[in-house]
Amino acid sequence: MLLMEKYEQAFNIQPDPLVAHPISLVTMNEEYDVYTDSPLEQTIFTLIRLKIPEATGMSVKELLALPTYELKMIYRSVKKAKIIEGEIANAIT
Repeated sequence: MLLMEKYEQAFNIQPDPLVAHPISLVTMNEEYDVYTDSPLEQTIFTLIRLKIPEATGMSVKELLALPTYELKMIYRSVKKAKIIEGEIANAIT
């Protein structure tokens, strides 16, 4: 706790003591955002773009819970089917 307090003081990011919140402002700082443009976000975007949940009848969460090799196999299969059907002109990687 002391180390976190010193860190916040050094970077002048300590929360207002009147509205103190258990989550430090450090965790909400955009520079420390590990989720934006992460592999997980890119995978979710690809699933939505290719409409894989509709093709498989599974939710995005169900698809993400699959082992990676199964998800990639589904991804490749749906992508190939859409290319053959002409639904996407340029194959995305």
